[in-house]
Amino acid sequence: MYLNKRGFKMRWLTWRARSARPYATVRQEVSEIEGNLDAMRAALPALRGGCQEFASRAEEISRSRALNRQMLSNHATLLDLLEVPQLQDTCIR
Repeated sequence: MYLNKRGFKMRWLTWRARSARPYATVRQEVSEIEGNLDAMRAALPALRGGCQEFASRAEEISRSRALNRQMLSNHATLLDLLEVPQLQDTCIR
């Protein structure tokens, strides 16, 4: 009976020593993940500001593009208006 208890104790100690290594590794990895999450949380305000800046700049570009598109659709009319002074000059002479 004494041998059986001793054998059990040795197997338990061996298992405990083997399981301690993976546990320490997992603990270290969890700690690294927490550090990375903290760094990501710290970077979020700058990312949010960059996204807002991008959105406002994209809106400006969209408005400018709409104005350019409207001007292009009225191109012929604008040319006619710009030629009026020249036509008046020609008619007067």
